[in-house]
Amino acid sequence: MRSERKKKKEDETVLPDAAAFEEAQKEEKTNALEASAPKPIAFDKKKKGREEAYPENEYYLKIAAKFKWAKYFAAVLTVVFFLAMISIFRKDITLENFRYLLRDMNTDSTKYTDVYSTIYYDSVGDTDFALFRDYLAVVRPGDTLLYSSEGKTVLSVTNDYIAPHVLSTDSFFLVYDFGQTTQQFSVMNAFSKLYDGKTSAPIAGAAASPTGLFAFILKNADFRGVVEIYDGDFDVISRVYTDRYVTHIAFSDDGTRLLIVSLTDAGGGWVSEVSVVDPYNDQSVFSVSVPGEMLISGAFSGDTVTVSGDGGVYHFGAAGEKLSEEYFSGKTPTDILTGKGKYAVCFNTTILGTGKTVLCTGEGTDPLTVKVDGKIEAYTFSDTDLWIVSEKKLYRFPLSGGDAVIRPIGDGCQRLFMLDDDKLLTCFGNYAEVVLLSGDGETAR
Repeated sequence: MRSERKKKKEDETVLPDAAAFEEAQKEEKTNALEASAPKPIAFDKKKKGREEAYPENEYYLKIAAKFKWAKYFAAVLTVVFFLAMISIFRKDITLENFRYLLRDMNTDSTKYTDVYSTIYYDSVGDTDFALFRDYLAVVRPGDTLLYSSEGKTVLSVTNDYIAPHVLSTDSFFLVYDFGQTTQQFSVMNAFSKLYDGKTSAPIAGAAASPTGLFAFILKNADFRGVVEIYDGDFDVISRVYTDRYVTHIAFSDDGTRLLIVSLTDAGGGWVSEVSVVDPYNDQSVFSVSVPGEMLISGAFSGDTVTVSGDGGVYHFGAAGEKLSEEYFSGKTPTDILTGKGKYAVCFNTTILGTGKTVLCTGEGTDPLTVKVDGKIEAYTFSDTDLWIVSEKKLYRFPLSGGDAVIRPIGDGCQRLFMLDDDKLLTCFGNYAEVVLLSGDGETAR
């Protein structure tokens, strides 16, 4: 019994044959690999059958290759286009323009809804207005305000100005303190104040160009007239000194020319001068003397320069040649209206000035004469009409010479701005509202 147990124990401790054990392991690994390998399925057979049934089409392969190269060409062309646009319009790629882009994408804006709200503001002292893009700039002593057409305040900046005036262009609006005051000015857009500056002498007038240039008439102690010209970086690029009194300045539409109207007394009479200069180097393009005339205003209309004074209206060409003139026959103008390359002068029809005759004039066109019943409180030009506010009446005078249309308007209108062909923005002492022009008015004959 003991011998059997001993033998059984010895049999349990005997190791298996090494070669057989290794062969068994190899066989087990092989079975495992075969079990994990993917098995052919019927889909593979169907796919192979389809490939055999529909062989490759050389025609469509060629078209596919052409489209592939067209895709690469379009990608390269797009990159070249963006690089070219960035290099050409790099000055226009600004944070400000990007903000305007985001604002214009707002579908609640009047740009899309065509809904205008009444704009309310406080009536404080002398107030000046300007239309900056589709915003209304309201400038008064102590405040510079910008309102959207929905009536919301989009910008509010305090100022120290005593007699503030405002001018606007497509890219900025200029606020300056007129007269013997602070000599300060500010350049602003719809989002912030861009620049604060101070001139070397009191400001007697200003002009602004859509290209970013602006200029001031200064009252200098050493010269009768000084014109200081700034570029888009707010640096003084030139100064024009003259021994005459500068009465008016104006930029051409492209900003490449600056009109300077000045006058002096000689032998007991007035002698005026009409000068056009290059603002970048203060070199004169032309200069013409007009003896016996006191010129006080002027404007560009394309290449034509129109100036007027107490005796008549004069039109000059690009080289300074006189094109035409209209004399006032002893009448003295009381108002001069300019805008959109158009020009008009006004005369009293009564001693008390309770009526006006308006003479619209342009080079190469017959003068148009219209009349209003009272003083001219506000005016604006459109492409086809002259709009005048007088004595709670809004007059529409077609420049073609047709019948005038009159409609009632609130008391105290101070400024008019054309928004488009059928909308007029009217500014009063403490509010501004849009007037729709599609309705009929009373025809005046």
